[in-house]
Amino acid sequence: MSAPLLTDVVSHADILDAAHVRTFDQALDNLLSTACAESAFSQLLEGLPTEASLRQSFWYLKSHPVYQLHHAEVSDSARTKSKELRSTFNKSRLVLDFTGEYLYHS
Repeated sequence: MSAPLLTDVVSHADILDAAHVRTFDQALDNLLSTACAESAFSQLLEGLPTEASLRQSFWYLKSHPVYQLHHAEVSDSARTKSKELRSTFNKSRLVLDFTGEYLYHS
């Protein structure tokens, strides 16, 4: 059986059977529920990384606003908004771009 060549952006529900959609959705829920994902999403919502996060991914730059503001933790409101958005995230609207790629590889 030849693999379909997808030439458009599609939802995971369009290409997976019901059992695999549930498995995919559960895996995505597990991923989004991790402390790391919550922290990263909260920082995105706040518009500023924490000092620790910045140190892990960028060389030290004394003049960076994160250090000037002593941004050690994200705000409670950003964490709350992050959890709210995660709980209302509609996985059926998630789209995967397989343009020019084969879905199945032999």
